[in-house]
Amino acid sequence: MWVNQRSRRVAAILCFLCVAVGSLMSVGLMWRGGSPRMGSSAAQRHLQLQRRRRTSSARATAGSRQVANANVTHTRAQSPPPNNGLGLCHPSTGGHHFEHAVFATTKGNFTVELRPDLAPKSVARLKALIRAGYFENDAVAFFRVNQWITQFGCDEHDARPQFRALRVFEKNDRDTNPCNRSPWSLGTMALIGGNQMVLVLKPNDSMGTNDKDAPVGYVVDGMDVLHSLHRYNDPIDNPKGGPGPEQGKLQAPGGAEYLRTHFPELDYIRSSALLASHD
Repeated sequence: MWVNQRSRRVAAILCFLCVAVGSLMSVGLMWRGGSPRMGSSAAQRHLQLQRRRRTSSARATAGSRQVANANVTHTRAQSPPPNNGLGLCHPSTGGHHFEHAVFATTKGNFTVELRPDLAPKSVARLKALIRAGYFENDAVAFFRVNQWITQFGCDEHDARPQFRALRVFEKNDRDTNPCNRSPWSLGTMALIGGNQMVLVLKPNDSMGTNDKDAPVGYVVDGMDVLHSLHRYNDPIDNPKGGPGPEQGKLQAPGGAEYLRTHFPELDYIRSSALLASHD
């Protein structure tokens, strides 16, 4: 009797333990890493919801990228093209956006890019001189050549009276320098009064800083020709260095003969021409 009762008690305890263990296992299976695990149908619904969220997020990200790319494309399309140096005090970057003047000399040719955006009056005057034939027939010498510049344009006045009006270019008629008092760069060409002009062979801090020092253009080809021009002493820059061509004498009657007799190695401009831009 006692054995049967004891057996029933043991069986009841074992049954209770089985139920308890099964419950604990069920609870454990419902948790993974601190998160409850749903049943099969609930889990499927949860996975579908997560997939939808991921898909929506991916679409939103892709849409944002497309909008961003569209904005970049639109911005690039609306960006202005480069101005090729227009209005800037140096040669243009394109090289074909302005009219050019070509000068043939006794040492070779050089080409100047004309800049009416910087000095419209000076460019108009230089073009008038070229079209009138002012630089033809070795009449204009590079009478002053030093380490910094070459000066030219002066001629014997009485020998060519047809250019009398073109020699007059008063300071008040000249262009105001738009370059914010920046010094002339290498190859700058400028009209400095009357029919005189200079080309820069070596820049310095003082040349080109006056209010009437507007660049008429820039040498874009042939700087080696200009550097090879013959140099007599420049009495202005080197008063103790001996005689050099005197501007007053070359403009006076007999000026051309004066240069050829006393300074036979001088170089001259033989001809000039205008070349249209190639926009």
